[in-house]
Amino acid sequence: MLESRVLRVVPRLSTSSRHFAASVLQKKTGNISKNESKFSRYAGMAFFGTLTATTAYLGMWQTERYYWKVDLINKRIKELSESVAELPKTARASDVIDDIEYRQLHLEGHFKSGSTFYLYPRSAPADPSDSFANVKSGGYIYSLLERDDGTPVIVNRGWLPRNLLEAHMALEKKEDDGNVSFVGVLRHGEVKNSFTPDNDPDNRQFYYLNHEELADAMGVKSADLPVIVDALASEGVTEVTLESPVRKSIASYLEFYMTPEKHAGYAATWFGCSIAAAVMGILRFKKRGIRTPKFEHR
Repeated sequence: MLESRVLRVVPRLSTSSRHFAASVLQKKTGNISKNESKFSRYAGMAFFGTLTATTAYLGMWQTERYYWKVDLINKRIKELSESVAELPKTARASDVIDDIEYRQLHLEGHFKSGSTFYLYPRSAPADPSDSFANVKSGGYIYSLLERDDGTPVIVNRGWLPRNLLEAHMALEKKEDDGNVSFVGVLRHGEVKNSFTPDNDPDNRQFYYLNHEELADAMGVKSADLPVIVDALASEGVTEVTLESPVRKSIASYLEFYMTPEKHAGYAATWFGCSIAAAVMGILRFKKRGIRTPKFEHR
């Protein structure tokens, strides 16, 4: 009899203990879940907030670039459309010549014998409608122009496709005889990147336009580097020969890989991403109203 009573009490005590332990564990688990829920909420809000702000900033940056590019193009159009000016006799690469950077300049003189070098491989400076627009293999011809007063100018004489370029390299005399007269536009040298090979002046090949190295190879003795000029295309010249390489047109100086339209497209994309991130964040983490229990009146 006593044993049966003991057996009845023990299960009851054991069940109550389990209920108590379960309630304590549930309370602790609920607190942990609550804390984790708060952390997840704040982390998510921080993520969407950062994403919204970052994409909005990129959109504003592309908008600024759009207006900057439009102003740059308008400035170049104005400078290129002005009347042809004479290149100042004192013009040197070290001088500040921003006022004539994209001005059409007239030059006259003779090319120094043995001063020709080649910048290749380069694609043609042609318009999309021209036959050489899709020709990728070719190069530019650079020679040193000596003006009447003796001042030197490095001149980009034009571009030839590979077959004609190799024929030009094989010529015993690579420069035109007598005085030459043409119109050109100033340009700058280039900076070597990590994938560009070193120039090879001994074989007259330049992979990138190193201003100082090219001047030294051409035999320039002056401490001041001469300016570099791209000879512009003449009207009515369409046939490409050894004596008549493809020259840059005025329109080529108004062409940019990153056009204003591309800047506008990127700006719209970034602003769209910003709006989408903001909407998703609001829908995901907005506070829901507390539901008030309804009581039935009897």
